[in-house]
Amino acid sequence: MTRNRFFRKRIWRLFTVTYILILLLTALASNASSAPSVDPETVRFYSYTGDYKVGNWLNTFDDKGRCIGNTYVIFNAGASFNQFGFPIVWAGKKENGADASFTVSLHEYKESPEESVKSTPVFTETLYQNGDNGYGAIYPIGKAVPAGKYILVCSQITAKTGDASPYIVIPTGTASRGSGYLQFGGTAEGVICFFIDFIRDDSVADYILPLASDGSSYIENDEPVTVLESAGKEARRLGDEETLAVLTKSIPAGKVLSRFEFLSMPTWGNNGPGSDLSYQVYKWDKDYATSVSGQPITSGVIKDHKDNAPLELGFGLTLTGGDRYLIVVRTAGTMPIGYWKSNGSMKETKWKVYINGEEISKADMPGFSYTTGTIATLEAAAETPNEASATPAETAPAATPDRVPESTAQNTKDQETEKPKPHSGCGSVANGHQILFLLPAAGIITAIKRRRLKKRSVFTR
Repeated sequence: MTRNRFFRKRIWRLFTVTYILILLLTALASNASSAPSVDPETVRFYSYTGDYKVGNWLNTFDDKGRCIGNTYVIFNAGASFNQFGFPIVWAGKKENGADASFTVSLHEYKESPEESVKSTPVFTETLYQNGDNGYGAIYPIGKAVPAGKYILVCSQITAKTGDASPYIVIPTGTASRGSGYLQFGGTAEGVICFFIDFIRDDSVADYILPLASDGSSYIENDEPVTVLESAGKEARRLGDEETLAVLTKSIPAGKVLSRFEFLSMPTWGNNGPGSDLSYQVYKWDKDYATSVSGQPITSGVIKDHKDNAPLELGFGLTLTGGDRYLIVVRTAGTMPIGYWKSNGSMKETKWKVYINGEEISKADMPGFSYTTGTIATLEAAAETPNEASATPAETAPAATPDRVPESTAQNTKDQETEKPKPHSGCGSVANGHQILFLLPAAGIITAIKRRRLKKRSVFTR
């Protein structure tokens, strides 16, 4: 009897130890499979460094309400690649009539951007977005695209209907390469924050090569010029029926007016939706009334402006030198927006400002600045490639948007795109599986201990 009990104990212990080992090995295998890993066969190139932010608004419309807004980047791939993407894309909300669709297309680069987009795209996809917090978009191409020169184009296709103004916004930031490597353009000509997954090839000199000279136009911007500073002492709210217009100086021949900015526009505490501003730009013709009776050269809507933030309008190559332009803005939402009056000290005297077509004094004008640039052509860069800009996929630039479209000003945290990290610690998914696997083992061990204690207590009696 004693010998049988001895053997039963030995078999029970052997079974318990074996079971626990099996559970531990299973849990470790689960941990290894659930931890995300970087594809060792690809290298991710980022077009930007540091933070991305809101900037490339594609809601530019012609006089019939058709959307003509687009932004593009030209690059020269030094190796084959199989996917690309954006850290985030924003759009308006359906309840505001601002939801929109846009097309992303990749073309082989031909003689010019215009000629390139006429060719059959290497890849194209049309997406609809009913915006809120935005989303990160990754586009698997489905095949290895060979090395060569390409143009990536984002175009909003949803037109303007009635008072609604649909919009798509592509993030912008600081370019990781100079204009000899990455050339940006379109109606929204800012830097496009995107990434490309190259198929790893240790024999290539660089994954992004210099662009060859091909006659494509782009802008080399001058330093911004502040014409009037905002005094910050008295704010003027724009009425529902009011227009605020700025008449530029004559833009020098050979230059373009690429950017205009109101330095500070208050919304009286509103950082949510509704503080919207529409704009139209006209060529100056004799006087105010004659100018605004013509067709606008370009137009658009800035949605959900944040309190006291600057408001920037980008014009790309549209406003060429040799003319003066009239920039007319008006409220386009249900919430307030206005401007801080200037200190009256004007650095350039050829500019004029109007309210409802009537010229106003310097002290009543808003603070504003502008940027001109020179139209140039693509040339091979003489700079040394930045090795850090072609980095493995686990080292994404940080993401902290400074202005969020639609109703998401309070949800910036939800939009931050951080580097994925392997699961570790008690809070991880894999270790949660380990705990679940070990629970039966813990129960067995507890049962053994209880059985021993029970036997001892019976023996002592």
